[in-house]
Amino acid sequence: MIILLFLLPLLSQAMFNLDIPPLLDNSCSFSRKDAYSCFKTYVDADKSNSIDKEELNAALKKYIPSKTITWALSYGIDWIFDDCDYNGDGILSPRDYKMSEKTCMTKQNHLCTIKWFCDKAREHKK
Repeated sequence: MIILLFLLPLLSQAMFNLDIPPLLDNSCSFSRKDAYSCFKTYVDADKSNSIDKEELNAALKKYIPSKTITWALSYGIDWIFDDCDYNGDGILSPRDYKMSEKTCMTKQNHLCTIKWFCDKAREHKK
């Protein structure tokens, strides 16, 4: 079953030509600081210096190709909030980001996935 979960994105990509985030990629040079900057630029739509699930959902819909949307939404939002929303209020603030340093975006493959999103957002803005 676990193997199927890892193979599903690869099979989906081959069968449906989906542009899927690099979930297992550890090779990018992207840091937590880069991720925070990206979120401030492309996700914090109201410029409140905090991010809620609606803003993240809207950014995913805006910047990720439509074929990838459903899959990305089901994967991305929950793990980011589970790992990064330090006080559990449903809003990612600068304090949450600082306080969750040991749980939030600690794996390089998570950062590479966020980099993939940021690259899509940057391309869209051009």
